[in-house]
Amino acid sequence: MTILLDDLGIWRNLGQLIAEPEWQDFSNEALEGLSLFRVRYSGINLLELPLNRFYLRSVYNRISNFVDRRWLRIYPNQESQYIHLPYPEEFRNYQIGRWIQLKRSSYYKGRDEVVCANLSVFIDEFVPNDISKQIQLNQASINAIALAVVNLQNP
Repeated sequence: MTILLDDLGIWRNLGQLIAEPEWQDFSNEALEGLSLFRVRYSGINLLELPLNRFYLRSVYNRISNFVDRRWLRIYPNQESQYIHLPYPEEFRNYQIGRWIQLKRSSYYKGRDEVVCANLSVFIDEFVPNDISKQIQLNQASINAIALAVVNLQNP
């Protein structure tokens, strides 16, 4: 299924963070309204990582800092993870900017600080390419394919 996505577009990198217990912004704004993202990890052997979880959320219009209260919980994984972060229709229609934030949480407070200092989290945004336009796939169709990929990965 991921090969199909790769044929329909590219993955635009939004940045890299070392997860902290406080919310942090990825460096680039999410420009597409498709709400499909890929999360990748690097820097350590994830099998040795203590039981950690991360939270992702969207922030709209950085000036007023409107925060989406729907957080997505993810766990580090050796494989790329495909996630869906909803983008409200009214924000998309008015082209209100969106940034993605990351925060770390742990079951073992304090014990994993050194391990997590070496863990980088990357997030990429799916951007449809001209091929998908040539075969006349509209945004709803691409979004449906993207959701199917997320649902297959997280049954």
